[in-house]
Amino acid sequence: MIPGRDNYPGSNRFATSVFIFTLVIGSVVTLGTGSVDIINRSLFTLKLIALVIILVLLMPKVSLDYLLELPVH
Repeated sequence: MIPGRDNYPGSNRFATSVFIFTLVIGSVVTLGTGSVDIINRSLFTLKLIALVIILVLLMPKVSLDYLLELPVH
């Protein structure tokens, strides 16, 4: 089987991709910009929380000696 061979107009894979794309875009239009804005804000908040958690977990690995050292050229 050749990779990507099923991804041409008229195939089941292509029809499924078009259907999923249409559902996603249609749901954005149906929900409206207000709902999408709320979803985006909540996802961005989750992203910031994940960043803070990662930074806190990485703090024990940080060495002050390496931060103060100048790069050697």
